[in-house]
Amino acid sequence: MLTQELKPINNIINTNRTMELPLCPESPLYEFVNVVTLRSKRFFFFSVPKTYSVFRRLSANNLIEKYKIGFDESNPVASFLLKIYKDSVYIVDLKINSDVDEKKMLETIVQISSERALELTTRKEVKINVVPSMFSDKIGVYKICGFESVEEQTEFEKKSLGEALILKVVKSSRLMKRIKKNPIIQ
Repeated sequence: MLTQELKPINNIINTNRTMELPLCPESPLYEFVNVVTLRSKRFFFFSVPKTYSVFRRLSANNLIEKYKIGFDESNPVASFLLKIYKDSVYIVDLKINSDVDEKKMLETIVQISSERALELTTRKEVKINVVPSMFSDKIGVYKICGFESVEEQTEFEKKSLGEALILKVVKSSRLMKRIKKNPIIQ
């Protein structure tokens, strides 16, 4: 006759909310793309060059690309996602630290997304939704980079989702010259 022993059940509860994944040396999380040097003006004529590395991580189906710009990938100065569809590239989840000149960093981000739009899309457009800020005129900075407002958007959509801006890469001659002279993604 078989007897069944009663064993105490040990329920292991993970109280730690973060989970560490082991890193495989043959498949890196982020790949090094290029080095970018940004010059920011200090005082009158004194400019300080800073060199940042650009890192990229691709999704399994290459529709989402995550970029980090900084000295290393663990402590980025700027990070953003690019969602790539057939017709255009969308900049999502853009974060830029306050330590950096926002206009120069935004020009670099726009150049990266424009290069991907030229390579992978049919309409060659870059789109972004900009939430208005009380402290700075972010929409003005985007318009300096060549973005245009969408007329079909209502005031309610602008307040809740942010103002939709479109950059037509092929029509921007300044951006096309910069991409031709010094491409970031090769």
